[in-house]
Amino acid sequence: MKKFTSWARYAALGTTALTGMGSALAQELDISGISDEIVVRGARIPDEKRATSEISSILDEASFQRTGDSDIGDALRRVTGLSLSQGKFVIVRGLNER
Repeated sequence: MKKFTSWARYAALGTTALTGMGSALAQELDISGISDEIVVRGARIPDEKRATSEISSILDEASFQRTGDSDIGDALRRVTGLSLSQGKFVIVRGLNER
């Protein structure tokens, strides 16, 4: 019987707390000093891939910093359709090896 009364006490306390929160949300706002104008500021970062009509992969300084590549060979290994032979020859998929 003791467990039931303590559970009922917690349930009553929780209901009282939730009721108190609801009345705070029902208050009206004073909007006399609020303007109808909204100002949005931002900067557009151009996407070079979308600007080209061909399929392309672009390596720039930001991609080197993001991936942590130390040289061009490491960066070219990440480009789809390219592979390195003997660490110094670039082979493009779909083209002759020479």
